[in-house]
Amino acid sequence: MARDDWDPHRLPDLTGRRYLVTGSTAGLGFFSTLQLAAAGGHVIMTGRNPNRLASARAAVLRNAPDASVETLLLDTSNLGSVRAAAATVRGRAGLHGLLLNAGIVHPPRHRETTPDGHEVVFATNALGHYALAGELLLPLAAGRGRMVWVGSMSTSMWPYDPIDPELENGYTPWRAYVQSKVATSALGVLPTVVVSSVA
Repeated sequence: MARDDWDPHRLPDLTGRRYLVTGSTAGLGFFSTLQLAAAGGHVIMTGRNPNRLASARAAVLRNAPDASVETLLLDTSNLGSVRAAAATVRGRAGLHGLLLNAGIVHPPRHRETTPDGHEVVFATNALGHYALAGELLLPLAAGRGRMVWVGSMSTSMWPYDPIDPELENGYTPWRAYVQSKVATSALGVLPTVVVSSVA
């Protein structure tokens, strides 16, 4: 389909294609899931709360009764959860699309760390997604798939600190969010290049 003909409200037929969306219980993740599924794609909806996942899946099916959607628990702040979810996805047929969307939009007032020892916003928004992308490179290549990492305009509103990306010093909620989104912009290039090269 030519770019001039692209209409996000009228996607091409996606029957037979499989997608994974992180943070699919609300916002961009939910509506992306709804559009992909309504166009015939099979969507793996992920999130860290099983009740919210079940509610989001039910909402998709109310809007698109013939949608093919499943749920998968995934907490991108927890590398063990990332590895477990990726192993489940790898055990099936090829993957045609990966939307890296989940994240903390309203960071904690004071700096917090994950069980893995990383600042929680940076871990959730950047590191966990980068690990997931790496784990799913081969299924994406097998499906000649594409990866999209959701960015933010905040990256142009505050300077990035490359020396202290996890803000061990000078933490503020806004700085933590910007640090994580700049990292997604930088880190997102490598998996995309690798998938293109392998495919």
